[in-house]
Amino acid sequence: GIPGFLGAPTVVSTTNYRRVFGQTLDFALQAPTHHLWKGGTFTTSLGATAFNESLGQRGLAPSMTVGFQQSLNRWGSFQLDYTYNRSADLFSVSDLTNLVTGTLTLTPAKRLSATGQITQSLSDHSFYASTALDYALDRKWRVGLFSDYSTFADIIDGPPTDTYLDYGWSLGRLIGQRELTLNWSHQRNQIYFELGGFQL
Repeated sequence: GIPGFLGAPTVVSTTNYRRVFGQTLDFALQAPTHHLWKGGTFTTSLGATAFNESLGQRGLAPSMTVGFQQSLNRWGSFQLDYTYNRSADLFSVSDLTNLVTGTLTLTPAKRLSATGQITQSLSDHSFYASTALDYALDRKWRVGLFSDYSTFADIIDGPPTDTYLDYGWSLGRLIGQRELTLNWSHQRNQIYFELGGFQL
């Protein structure tokens, strides 16, 4: 069932259900970085995703990113990106094609770092924000706080309806080139492990 879809719970029939298999191939062309002034750079990149699915969908989805980055000397950096990406059509989320993303990275002290990111969809006003605050205990251990917030537009009506908020803490240790973390989040309300991108 899909609660709330078309205003009422909907039963999805599995009678004609077919698994979808496919292949994707990504291309990217990065233009040379253009230096605007001291600490300020401008970048552009063009890309495309070629896809072929078992249900008969195939094609080429273009993408483009234009970015500006400003160094804040030893304090960190600020970056602003505009992304146009039609590959969202592969997942039937065609409204997430025009995105503006701002990222702020700060290092106010030797062992303290903070990161904040905001992404706004210009197509349907979906919104995503994340923050992280980390303190390095030494070269291998760190403790941190994190939060995530998002609102996504309703599939039918358009205005944002689905809201998600999460926050928690993490304790991490470097093992070779990867980090093993012990985490807790409000949404899960339980302790879990992560190693690189893998979770337990």
